[in-house]
Amino acid sequence: MTKNVTKRAAKAPAASGPAIPSPFQIAPAALEPFLSTLSKESVYITHFDRHPTTFKKQIFVIPVLLNFAILMGLMWRLYIMTPWYFGLLVTFSQGPLVTQQSFDRYVALAILRRVLTFVIDYFLIAIVAKWPWSFFLESPGNPVSWRLRCGFREREIIVRISRGWGRDDLMGGAKKGAESPFFKTRLLPALAADKMSKTGYLLMDANWDLDFGVMINATRLLDKSVVKEHQLDRKVFVWLGDERNGEWTVWDEKGFAEETAEKVEELQERSNAEHREKIYAIQKKLQEMGKDELFFKWVELIQYESTQPGGFTPQRQLEAGVKVQALFEEYGVDFEQFGKEVGGMD
Repeated sequence: MTKNVTKRAAKAPAASGPAIPSPFQIAPAALEPFLSTLSKESVYITHFDRHPTTFKKQIFVIPVLLNFAILMGLMWRLYIMTPWYFGLLVTFSQGPLVTQQSFDRYVALAILRRVLTFVIDYFLIAIVAKWPWSFFLESPGNPVSWRLRCGFREREIIVRISRGWGRDDLMGGAKKGAESPFFKTRLLPALAADKMSKTGYLLMDANWDLDFGVMINATRLLDKSVVKEHQLDRKVFVWLGDERNGEWTVWDEKGFAEETAEKVEELQERSNAEHREKIYAIQKKLQEMGKDELFFKWVELIQYESTQPGGFTPQRQLEAGVKVQALFEEYGVDFEQFGKEVGGMD
């Protein structure tokens, strides 16, 4: 797990600081108690996990049992190997017992077994032992201390910290903010709907880790109402500038998504309104021509073609256009002239 690095409190925005790249803005001063616990070298994502507590318990019990089993296995290995290593030390203290004349294949096999034992134990200590250590004991925060201090809640603050990349990659290059390749390849995928639908503990991957120390502090600040829930819900925090003259910036991803959804809905409503007006214009023109039956035949044809399996593809639209033109000619209506009079038949 990535360790939380406690830094000095965030400073007030510097007047001569660098320009803030879109879509980031200066972080509110009210968030200083939270921002002071973040590392200025990393990028952070905060949001709230609203999955049921029973589901969170089911997810969390798996790594608990796994790490406990690993810990028991390591302790068993320590128990059975301690006498062996002690005996080996005693043997070494007595000096070399093998001479060149007495060296044979049995001695070679004994040496090989010892070397393999050293390699296996080194692997267990250097790699495997890190898993239960980081899960149970790592400071200032680990999964167990997080659950012991915060428990299981209906709404849990989740804080992700960048792994293997950071502030300089997002804000330090020629392309900053939304123009940075890391914004598109690291940040946006982490905020995608399929990713955000997972419970917090399952969000650790090659690019993001959970900062349990910060999560513990953030929970405490929320409980004391020092910071509010809406100030941390789907936000991205990153330090901009150098250590002295920089400032914390934030991207309100939730607000951005809601604003985008409103714009899309507005465009759809406008498009639907224009589509309805076009249909009314066609219906009115055909009624004036005494071709009411043609209108209903046209609607029926378009509905049939647009609901076929595979969707209303460009090829199918072209074929439908040919059929519509033939239908109009069947009723004695000049299709091209009619289209000009109603402003197009698209």
